[in-house]
Amino acid sequence: MISCVLHWPDRGGFLRRTAAVLAVLSLSFSVSSCGQEEVPLLKEKSRDCIYRITDVPLFEEEGEDGDGSEFVALLHLQDRVCAVVNTSGMMGTIPTLISCDEQGEDILRVELEVPSGEGGDYNMQYCCEDGNGGFYAWLQCNSWNEETGEQSVERTIARYDETGTLAEEWPVEPDPSVFGDDYYLETMCHAGNGMLVFRDGSGISAFDPTSGEFSSLYRSSERYFDGGVVCLRDGSIVLSIYDDKSHGYLFHTLDPETGTFSDRETPAPSGASTQNLRAGAVHDLLYDTENSIYTYDFKSGKSRKLFDFIASDLVVNDLGGVVELSGEKLAIITMEWGDAGQELYLKICDHIPPEQVKDKEELVISCVYLDSRVMKMVVDFNRRSEDYRIRIADYSKYSSDNDWNYPYTKLNTDIISGYIPDILMIDQEMPVESYISKGILDDLTPFLASDEELSDVTFLENVMDAYRIDGKLYELIPSFMVYTGVAKSSLLGDRKSLSMEDLQEICDTRGIPMRESFGSQTRNSLFSFLLYVQGSEYVDLETGKCNFDSPEFIRLLELAKQCPEKSNDDDYQEMQKAWREDRSVVMLYGFGDFRSYAQVRYGSFGEEVRMIGIPGGSGSGSVIMPQNRIAITTSTKHPEAAWEFVRSFLLQDYQDEISWSFPLRRDSLDKQAAKAMERPYYIDETGQRVEYDDTWWLNGQEIIIPPMSEEETEKMIDFLSSCDRRVYMNSTVTDIINEEAAAFFENQKSAEDVARVIQSRVQIYVHENR
Repeated sequence: MISCVLHWPDRGGFLRRTAAVLAVLSLSFSVSSCGQEEVPLLKEKSRDCIYRITDVPLFEEEGEDGDGSEFVALLHLQDRVCAVVNTSGMMGTIPTLISCDEQGEDILRVELEVPSGEGGDYNMQYCCEDGNGGFYAWLQCNSWNEETGEQSVERTIARYDETGTLAEEWPVEPDPSVFGDDYYLETMCHAGNGMLVFRDGSGISAFDPTSGEFSSLYRSSERYFDGGVVCLRDGSIVLSIYDDKSHGYLFHTLDPETGTFSDRETPAPSGASTQNLRAGAVHDLLYDTENSIYTYDFKSGKSRKLFDFIASDLVVNDLGGVVELSGEKLAIITMEWGDAGQELYLKICDHIPPEQVKDKEELVISCVYLDSRVMKMVVDFNRRSEDYRIRIADYSKYSSDNDWNYPYTKLNTDIISGYIPDILMIDQEMPVESYISKGILDDLTPFLASDEELSDVTFLENVMDAYRIDGKLYELIPSFMVYTGVAKSSLLGDRKSLSMEDLQEICDTRGIPMRESFGSQTRNSLFSFLLYVQGSEYVDLETGKCNFDSPEFIRLLELAKQCPEKSNDDDYQEMQKAWREDRSVVMLYGFGDFRSYAQVRYGSFGEEVRMIGIPGGSGSGSVIMPQNRIAITTSTKHPEAAWEFVRSFLLQDYQDEISWSFPLRRDSLDKQAAKAMERPYYIDETGQRVEYDDTWWLNGQEIIIPPMSEEETEKMIDFLSSCDRRVYMNSTVTDIINEEAAAFFENQKSAEDVARVIQSRVQIYVHENR
């Protein structure tokens, strides 16, 4: 771990900000004492949910992760952990059983025999334990008649013993009059009465191995059944079905003999709703959500966190399967997506008693959704730090169909109530200006200045400057995209910027209707985009002063009104040629890498282009859109530790791996540029580098996109270094603007009248929320 000594110069207003935070904290006593809703920031007993991880190699060759293999099921058969996968072979798909003992040792691999059919490629789709040490499987074989070109589907239910030997098979032909012609499955489990129970596209169906009969247990009143089904260890069948009245899922117990529900309905916990329900061997039910596995007890109606992935130093992007081996041991399958398909990993997880977990000081990151790369950064920090551990308070779990914005409301309420994290992952829906004015966010400038390693690194200062307020840097922007306008150099002449008047002049000279100057943009798409990239022109982030009654905003309204309300999707190819044929002037574009410049220049335009910016009243500008925004709060008791985590986003290891956006470090940006000057390539199955051409399709014609030249990459770097405006977007402000602008678009009010109303309403909102 890299360590450094941080010096703490005068923080400029630190006491004033601290007093403001303390004033906010004083509200917490009256708000939190009600105890009506959980507060994610409060300390969890994560030390009770920590497991020791043992990796089990599913595939024989070292370094092979099962690229191209498809996970089917994770089973517990005769004290062995068994993964069923479809592997790709020379003769087609090969269902394979890979098993180990409960310690992750004694690994066996068996290719599974498939039923005898009329030929074709059998694919094992679902499996479940049979209650006697073996398992059932649902297989589907797609075959084609080469003479007629017709496709046929054979469905088979098979039973295998614990060694993977095929024991029985039943051809299955669901009745189309009951199940429809496109019957398909989504889950499969084994009930106590010996029946196999399936969740299908429109309800619950069952198969009786004794009689060989297929039947329907439950049909949803909707065309599609989006609930869940699980067969518990006591043999009962439980369905999770969405309830319109409570706006949540309810658990129902289904009688397989009558197809009716029991009288008891139990509210399902948040996250336990559809395909993530699994029967436990010790607990009634297991389900996974928000980087954890939970248990649910039907008798008490309570759920409990069982396994915290992050606290166990484990990043799980996609959890394929879970089996409960005992009260202290789990087996899981995790999945990553690579270029060749799924990469599969089997892990044996042993619970660590809380008394054996080392005590560390806790730092909390609050966020609304956290991407997997940042989760990995958290895990890496926790692994290397001897004294600190980061916990994630992810508010995305509060999202619902009724109120997608509630996670932000909840987070903001918690912060205003005094539950302030150590680190905040910021996105555009958060009232950052309010947090800054209340002294909640700390200035990162002293941290950077005191960091002996980073103080000598060259960063794109224009990006950091764009996010400074009153000269202070409250957010770190590790990587970014740039939204701009692109136009042919031949149309722009010697212009260095593009005002609305300039755009009108070019259109008049070329005979291009102004409504087509941006291509095939509809009224809403153009208006929304220009609002997004020009928001900082109308709301001063330092003073809070609004400017929506300006001539520039009125011109924006008038321009949007000229555009069509709907696009003509049938004319897509013609629209794509508009810039090449000078029927449009400006392409609104978001650049996230160097090659996107080459695709626009050689593909969309076919000649030299200039990134001229977004036309505005006082010229133009290109705006910076961050990919991540990270802040340290003034409430943290461990600012040095918080900075130790935040600074890792600026280290070369992280910056060099950034893709689909531009890194903040200049040396990492140069490496991206160098890669753009190479032909794209992939590594084949023999480990050889295979180069290929980057191509662009336009109106059915394939266009070769050459690697960028050094001159072009330098041009791009100069452009990125010149951008000095930030994206400003606030959903409440946008809603106000769209609501009032409709009156102008529908000829009920003038643009000036609408602009005055917008100015008044937005100014009041901004003032009240600073």
